Amino acid sequence: MPTELGQLSKLTYGFGASSNQFSSALPSELGNLDQLSYGLWQIESGFTSTVPSEIGRLVNMNSNFWLYSNQFTGALPSELGNIVSMAMSFSVNNNAFSKAIPTQVGRLVSIESGVRLDQNIFSQAIPTQLGNMVDITSALYLKDNSFTSSMPTEFGRFSKLESGISWTLTSITGNLPSQLGMLTCVTESFNVHTSYVKGENSSTLPTEIGQLTGIASRLQIYGRHLTGPIPSELGRLTALGTYFSLYGNSFSGTLPSELGNLATMSSYFYLYGNTINGPLPSELGQLSLMYKYLYLFSNNLSGTLPTEIGNLVSMVSQLNLGYNSLSGVIPTELGDVVTLKAGLKLENNKLSGSIPVSVNLGFEFEFGRVQNEYKLLPPIRDTPTFPPIHPLTPSTKTELGKFTKLAKYLKVSRRIWAWAW
Repeated sequence: MPTELGQLSKLTYGFGASSNQFSSALPSELGNLDQLSYGLWQIESGFTSTVPSEIGRLVNMNSNFWLYSNQFTGALPSELGNIVSMAMSFSVNNNAFSKAIPTQVGRLVSIESGVRLDQNIFSQAIPTQLGNMVDITSALYLKDNSFTSSMPTEFGRFSKLESGISWTLTSITGNLPSQLGMLTCVTESFNVHTSYVKGENSSTLPTEIGQLTGIASRLQIYGRHLTGPIPSELGRLTALGTYFSLYGNSFSGTLPSELGNLATMSSYFYLYGNTINGPLPSELGQLSLMYKYLYLFSNNLSGTLPTEIGNLVSMVSQLNLGYNSLSGVIPTELGDVVTLKAGLKLENNKLSGSIPVSVNLGFEFEFGRVQNEYKLLPPIRDTPTFPPIHPLTPSTKTELGKFTKLAKYLKVSRRIWAWAW
């Protein structure tokens, strides 16, 4: 970019040079455009090196500051905190900024839309001063960085935040602050993810998250290695429609029956990969609008399958209860889920008895692993039943031929697959 552009000192609205291939540094001379009153847009233009501190002279800008999707490196200049009149959005995401986020960014208290600091390599502690940006209404994105601190309690001040917080960490200490329950204006999503957390840094999920009753899109707190029980207060999130995701943590204790109050849920009920124990609450049968992806596999659930599971009459795909310690027989009421055509998965449990004739095996059915003990009984209305024998006996092989509705696969053991296309 020519340095001479810095001589356009009478430019009063905005300066945009997006979608180019400069492959050079942003000229420091642009700091001379101090009459700009609207915004600076330098998006996807191939800029490299550091952002010059002189950009902090653009103190009259009152709208957008966009430097995202370039190749900027080094520290974010603290001088950017001088642009206190900025009132719309601040986006420096998808670069390679490193070191700590300057505390001076917290001086941009007039921003009303959103702040995007995600997809960089920022490290060290999150500045508590970010909590001063109390007028943010859209979103705060901090995901995909390398922070090494807890989430500041000051984040509870974002009382106008509607879209939510997206927070991804690679290392974290301390607990999620209970003050997050003060974000009662959040109506879209609340996302917290970390790909690696040391055991000593694990924490519990604050019960105050149940106060975010306006969330309608998604609650995702996964891969965070949270421990302890799932708060029953989450049953108050009755506006939630999709994505109740707490998978990949270390939650223990029983599954709260109050989760059955999430009656508006339609898809992506993800609680797999925890250590939840005890019975499967019959109240989950109240999730009658669920049509896909109810995942409770890889926990320590025990007891029998509740008959109320037959109330999930909208399920079309992926009811997965495998890899638990469920016992007893498959309830005949499961046959009321006549729409289930893709993925009834009960493998690696302690189920016994015969497979009810009413159960729809229209697409794929994983019943197998020798941990389930289906008895070889005379077939009832062409419904096959199975013994605890591995490998398959000739009589069982004959029974396999009676899965006439299978459209994809039948998984019967670790090594033996029967395909029916």
